[in-house]
Amino acid sequence: MDEKSKVKIEEIIEKIKNVLGANYRENTEELIEDTYNEMYSIALNTSHLKSSNKEELLYPYIKEAVVSKYIRMGAEGMSNRNEGSESSSFIDIEEKMRNDIIRAGLRRLP
Repeated sequence: MDEKSKVKIEEIIEKIKNVLGANYRENTEELIEDTYNEMYSIALNTSHLKSSNKEELLYPYIKEAVVSKYIRMGAEGMSNRNEGSESSSFIDIEEKMRNDIIRAGLRRLP
């Protein structure tokens, strides 16, 4: 990874940490980076955009998926959860991101 990419990913991690707020757990930057890289790869495969070609258009969808996946960690495999009087239903995060990218018209035919 070149120096420019390293700075960019560090900025992205900081933005994601800010969005997570109180949900952020200390010293999980590497986990966020790994999750970001995974979602980035899925987004590029879905959109068929080249990594240097308009990737900033995918950023909001990738960020939303990373935040959702981070918050959901520890509850993998669950379709819903009830705690006290609160109920949570889970969606397939990767599938939602794919659908959002397609609906936004960011998918290019190969």
